[in-house]
Amino acid sequence: MEKGILIYHNILWSHYTGMVFGELNTILTKNKIPLHVVHIANSQESRAGIGKINEKYHRYPYSVLFNTALEETGSIQQIIKGFKELFKRPSSIVVVFGYDLPVYMAIICLAPFCGRKLIVVADSTINDRPRSFWKERFKRLLLHRAKTILCYGQPHKRYLLGLGVPEHKIKIRVQATDNDEVRSLYLDSSIGIVLPGMPANNFIFVGRFIEEKNLFSLLSSFNACKSEWGLILVGGGILEAEIKSFCTNNNIANVYFVGPKPLNEVVAYYKAADVLILPSISETWGLVVNEAMLCELPVIVSSHCGCSEDLVEEGKNGFTFDPKDANALTNAMLKFTTGIVNSKIMGKHSYEIAKKFTAELAAKQIFDAILPN
Repeated sequence: MEKGILIYHNILWSHYTGMVFGELNTILTKNKIPLHVVHIANSQESRAGIGKINEKYHRYPYSVLFNTALEETGSIQQIIKGFKELFKRPSSIVVVFGYDLPVYMAIICLAPFCGRKLIVVADSTINDRPRSFWKERFKRLLLHRAKTILCYGQPHKRYLLGLGVPEHKIKIRVQATDNDEVRSLYLDSSIGIVLPGMPANNFIFVGRFIEEKNLFSLLSSFNACKSEWGLILVGGGILEAEIKSFCTNNNIANVYFVGPKPLNEVVAYYKAADVLILPSISETWGLVVNEAMLCELPVIVSSHCGCSEDLVEEGKNGFTFDPKDANALTNAMLKFTTGIVNSKIMGKHSYEIAKKFTAELAAKQIFDAILPN
């Protein structure tokens, strides 16, 4: 069996994961080790309308099993096509990015029997979703089959330890954006947006309008601040009409719905804002936090976001809060609206933290975990 790496990943749409794969391919090419990435589908239904697939982030050998949304793929079809890729590409190392899809579970079960070294990427934390005894037991069995398990940060590592994974099998790889492009756009003096009537100071949210993002809580807390600040909402999704009605029915003013935007426009809105808020009740990581911090914004991040412990230094570049506590987010926002903290100083500290989370480092950490010296 040839020395090579075969990766199973959910969707091609994931720009920043693609960038990490590209950096990994560069390292592997230097070491004369072939790489192939199998994306299960092109995108997800919940990502419709928030940007197209950008080929510049996918500079590595890959194939896509289904040229459709992930939700439109069938379980049996996933498994059949996934198995075909496994046998067509006799790579000695198989990396599976999760255990939540039928094809993932099937590959995790089969790969070791085929003499492949199995690596599993586990992105869950204890706060992601309600847990059931039988699902947790099944996860333990799946993870037991892996030689190494990669995760994103400290909350993810604690969850794996709680599942009984030995600490020596757990390796951390950072989550990263396209740091150079985000920073370059931020420093471009021609980039900037001021909406008609926009206040001098603004909070900003960037993401999908879905239940997990906890946007109704954000709007309620924003309203409770009773300040002159604005709230910019960048994104869209199935809850958009309901969220707009919520603002109207509760007389919440100074909320700006700007729709989904490409990266250059997102950065322009970061420049128009003072603080990023990510209030999610479930969030694997939260790459918009990386982006905003590279744009020198302080951040208010839910403790249920996977990035909260690794990116937020409490009181230095932002604050974390319990998304189940109705007053916690309001209190964090009031620190900024009342001028208790200096957002500019905190934003500078944000940048110093975020600039260390690079795609190059992520790729190096994956390489070291897969092929330890």
